[in-house]
Amino acid sequence: MSFCPKCGRQLSDGEVCNCQAQNTQQVQPDAQTQSTQQAPKQTLPMVKELTDLLSGIFKKPADAVKKYVSDASMEAPAILILVLAFISALGELLRMLYVNFTTKSSLKSLADLANLISGKTKAYSAGQIAAGFFTRFVEVIAIAALTAAIIMLIINAFEKDKKVTYKQTLAIASLSILVTIPFTFAGTIIAMIPASFFGYLKSWMISFANGAGLVLTFIGIKEIEKDDNNMPLVYGLAALASAVLSTILGLLFK
Repeated sequence: MSFCPKCGRQLSDGEVCNCQAQNTQQVQPDAQTQSTQQAPKQTLPMVKELTDLLSGIFKKPADAVKKYVSDASMEAPAILILVLAFISALGELLRMLYVNFTTKSSLKSLADLANLISGKTKAYSAGQIAAGFFTRFVEVIAIAALTAAIIMLIINAFEKDKKVTYKQTLAIASLSILVTIPFTFAGTIIAMIPASFFGYLKSWMISFANGAGLVLTFIGIKEIEKDDNNMPLVYGLAALASAVLSTILGLLFK
């Protein structure tokens, strides 16, 4: 008689212990269980960029903007611009619908109807409303894209040793509308309340948004234009180019 050196079981002459086979079978389920475990889900880089920016704007806006511009990808600012363009277009749609609603509710006489037909009283057709929505959507995207290109050209003209990329300046262009469009949209909704105070409130909200947008843009440009002596001219030219673009595109899409 002999004994298994692994488990100590008594074996007959010529018998081979099957304890090793049992151990293999016991190990296999564990291996299969481990292999079937899913790897932890990872957040997409562009989603993390946007969430870091949006959360940081309310905590440490300067630090959030610097990180957003220096680590910019093409996807994050592009998505942000598309979303903001849609919000802006939706605001224009609601404005035109509100104008139509107030116009129809004010038709109380034949004279009012005659003014509407002659064009003295403003009202929008379904085609004009659809065109207004689409036009505003495209206009916001075009202004942001062209502004980014102009900022890149201007800064690269000053920065001889360091070349600024388009994705960085596109991030800067998205910053300029990050607060202005949501505040303008909210102001448009508020201004529909029939009281003159809310019209004033809308203008105050837009003034705040424009100021905050300018500061965010300034911080973004300063992150890639290191020479403070160049900042007044660089920022001035960038602001001028953006204003000219807005005027030209506004006339084209009018």
